[in-house]
Amino acid sequence: MPLAPVVSRLSAAAAFALAFAAQPAQALMATLESGGVFNSGTSLDGQDLTGVAFSFVATFDAEDGVQFIGEQYAYQAGVAFQIEGVGEATSVPGADLFAYLISGSTFQVGLTDEAFESGFLSVYDVAAPPFAASAPTSSVLTGLVDLTTASGLSFQTDAGPFFIGEVFTGAQTSRLAVAEPGTPPSGEVPLPAAGALLVAALGGLALVRRRGA
Repeated sequence: MPLAPVVSRLSAAAAFALAFAAQPAQALMATLESGGVFNSGTSLDGQDLTGVAFSFVATFDAEDGVQFIGEQYAYQAGVAFQIEGVGEATSVPGADLFAYLISGSTFQVGLTDEAFESGFLSVYDVAAPPFAASAPTSSVLTGLVDLTTASGLSFQTDAGPFFIGEVFTGAQTSRLAVAEPGTPPSGEVPLPAAGALLVAALGGLALVRRRGA
């Protein structure tokens, strides 16, 4: 039987209440809105979240990326989660949590750590308009074809320690919103829906910062 989707939606504007007040005025702020369903090994403050649907808004500086390889980039992010039956949890400032973007023959978005060793990516056929992971622009991603997940994404939130083991499925639609400096993007988090599961290691390579601090 299909898993129940998240009932409520989280406004992207709320993500700007995260720990980004200290960002430089010229930062090109962006949000990634997505979601999915947690699989085994996921817990928030000790509460098992296996089979629980979620959505999230990741807020980041679109001009401060970390390159994995080719058009694969991660951006340190503040992330607000909406978890079905639980409520909201927001990552604390400085958490090892990054918005992960891949562009090419497919478009992939999700979350990872700085070492690119843990996290998850929803894989889409279509991004309208297309975007480059190295220079994100606003886009709507549709045509979910797969999910890549690697266990072990661990970070602190205002609701306690969060450990994401695996994600069972991604959202049918994800959204990138990139604003001009000083103008926050807006939108809503799409609901997760059933999709294919592909378990794959994200692996680690030497990191190259695209822009210095």
